[in-house]
Amino acid sequence: MKKLGILFMFGCILTATCMTNAIRVEGATETKSYKEGQGYHADQLNKESKMWKFDFGSSEDVANGYSSVPSDLAYTKEKGYGFLGLGPDGYKEDNRSDGFVMQEGQEIKLQNVSKPKPKNAKHDAVAVTDPGMPIRFALNVTPNTYYKVKVTLTGADQSKDAIVNLFSEKRHFHLTEKAIPAGTSMTYEFNVNIQDVYSKVTGTYEDTMLNIAVSGENAAISSAKIQQKKQGKTLWVLGDSTVNDQLAPLPYFRLQNYSGVGQALSKYIGQEVAVSNHAESGLNAYSSIPHFDQFKERIKPGDTVFFEFGHNHKTDGPEGYYEGISNYYDYVHQKGANFIIVGPIDRHRAYQYDAATNTWSSTLEGFPEIGKQYVEEKVTAGATDIAFVDLNAPSLAWYSELCEILGRDATSTDYYFRGVRGGKVDGTHPNDAGVDHFAKMFIDGAKAVVNDDPATPQAKVLADLLEGTRDETPYIVPTSITDLGPAPNSAYPEPYETSEARIR
Repeated sequence: MKKLGILFMFGCILTATCMTNAIRVEGATETKSYKEGQGYHADQLNKESKMWKFDFGSSEDVANGYSSVPSDLAYTKEKGYGFLGLGPDGYKEDNRSDGFVMQEGQEIKLQNVSKPKPKNAKHDAVAVTDPGMPIRFALNVTPNTYYKVKVTLTGADQSKDAIVNLFSEKRHFHLTEKAIPAGTSMTYEFNVNIQDVYSKVTGTYEDTMLNIAVSGENAAISSAKIQQKKQGKTLWVLGDSTVNDQLAPLPYFRLQNYSGVGQALSKYIGQEVAVSNHAESGLNAYSSIPHFDQFKERIKPGDTVFFEFGHNHKTDGPEGYYEGISNYYDYVHQKGANFIIVGPIDRHRAYQYDAATNTWSSTLEGFPEIGKQYVEEKVTAGATDIAFVDLNAPSLAWYSELCEILGRDATSTDYYFRGVRGGKVDGTHPNDAGVDHFAKMFIDGAKAVVNDDPATPQAKVLADLLEGTRDETPYIVPTSITDLGPAPNSAYPEPYETSEARIR
């Protein structure tokens, strides 16, 4: 499942001389332990701020005040930081750590690289040796805490451009095939909220790891600064399998794995907002209550709850879904936070498609309408903390657009849904490319409400979340793949596993 929650602070720098076989942060006084139901761990802290500074590359060339992270530094709990997936046993890492899955016999091999002088933390880097086998950095942290992260990315070969993918936590997207020109570097900042999560299968999972993953052609990471904060804005996400944090097998190929809309929101939301995804496969507005209970007492003013359901209300329909919403909204309202109901993305099955008109019918008719109705009723009654954004109609319109562009009738949409070579394309669950578009649709839909009339209560709720949104574009499956025929075609890798392709 997902991971988020974190706390940043200034003052303490982790250095290579301040550790034995576990991380020790200088300047931090003893902290009180977090107690469930008493709010953010930050509220229990009585200490100075923590900051970790990491210099990736050769251990013989470490910037002053930074901890060395050479390419062969495998993560251990005792060490407190390092790379996941190294060595013959690297494949055994818990798939809940960062959302990547390896099979026995696979190893991630990284390399140290360096740049011309002057020497500093950006002088050297750790780079991929295979674009599909990511750099998977992990750091021990306290559960239910908030952090600010700043990474510097570059190219392994400085004479060539780098094409970089950046993820945090359980494969939360930040950069997708971002070009870094030859001889340059790129600094990117984001917030994360490392939160324990609840699963109907395994119960509560205590998340004690902050994750940064980098992949792509010629991709490398030079440095990272991680600062604990007392608090920060969070977008809390609730939903089903089309929303939750899903796993990806390695080597990474974005079209073959399941993915959820919640994983892609970080790419577009402003850097001051962390995304905490508590969605899970198979949930509806009633079965998600334990997941909500896991974090609800840590909701605070300035936060927003993203609420997207519909696919699993097979017996009670839109009316049952409507009745379940108040279990969440009433509590969020009391906490002084905002609540956004999202019309669910639709399926893309062949029977939905009318080739004569190039239109798609909805399999979730009534769900976006009744979600919108709930919001309008609350606003009419005076609520100023709730809004509606539809993804259902925009998803169907996008399917028609894909059919127009690719000309493959209903199968034109298949490249954006989970497909495995030699198998079928999933009719419900998008892949990484698909959720990238759906997340952008959410941002565009929210902006449309704001632009239509900024003075309305719903517009004000959405404007608050949209502050600082990033100017990124969703991934488009290239013609080098679509020209090879219907998905999943020969561009897809040979599958090696399917049993752990999904998080839960």
